[in-house]
Amino acid sequence: MQGNFDRSLAFTLDPQQDGQPLHTTPGDPGGATNLGVTIPALTDYLGRPATVEDIEALTRQSVRPIYATKFWQANQCDRLPTGIDLLVFDFSVYAGVHSSARCLQRALAMSGPDQDGWIGARTLAAANSRPVGDLITSLATMQHLHLSGLGDAPSFLHGWDLRLMRCKHLAEAWVSGVASPPPVAPAPVPASDPDNSADALMAQEQQQLDSGQAPTTET
Repeated sequence: MQGNFDRSLAFTLDPQQDGQPLHTTPGDPGGATNLGVTIPALTDYLGRPATVEDIEALTRQSVRPIYATKFWQANQCDRLPTGIDLLVFDFSVYAGVHSSARCLQRALAMSGPDQDGWIGARTLAAANSRPVGDLITSLATMQHLHLSGLGDAPSFLHGWDLRLMRCKHLAEAWVSGVASPPPVAPAPVPASDPDNSADALMAQEQQQLDSGQAPTTET
C-alpha cells in the first residue's frame, strides 16, 4: 500500500534481517554483502560491474532507492493491501522478485498462465478482494514451502523461517493496529532432534504468538 515502503524497509534493514554491515556468509552465492545488497544485485542496479569497494560504500540512505526500485516497485507493493505488501517485499529481497510473486499467486489459488511470477492486474485484483488476514496466513505458508524446496535449505531454512515468522507477525500487527508485536527471538535448533525441525519451530512460535506470548525455545 502507498505509504508503507519506509516502514517495510525498516523491517528488512533490521540487523536480524538484512541490516548487517559488510560481511560474507559461507555458502551464500551472493558473496560480499552490505545492508542486504550483494555484488550481483548492485551490478544489476548500476548497469555496470560492481566492486567490493562499491559494496563497502553503501549506506542506509544509498540503498533506499535500490530497494524501492528492484523490490518494492518491481512487485507493485504500493498497490497491495497492508501486510501483504510487507510479506511480498521482504520475501522478494531474499528469495527473488518472481518467486515472491509466484508465492502470492499460489496463495490466491491462481494457476496456469496466471501463475507467471509477475504481479499484474489480475493478481492485484485477486489480492485486494481477499480477507487480508486469511491471505497473510496463506502467503506465509506458500513462502515457507518455497524455501523448504531450495537446495540450500539445509543450511539456511531455520534462519529463513524465523525471518518469515517475524515478518508475518508484523504484517498481522499492522492489519490489527498493534504498534509493536512481541519479538520472535532466534534460537538454535539441535540438528539431532527431529522434533525441533523448522516446521515444528514455526508451529510452536505461531501458537505462542496467537496466545500473545513472546516465543521461547528450550535448548
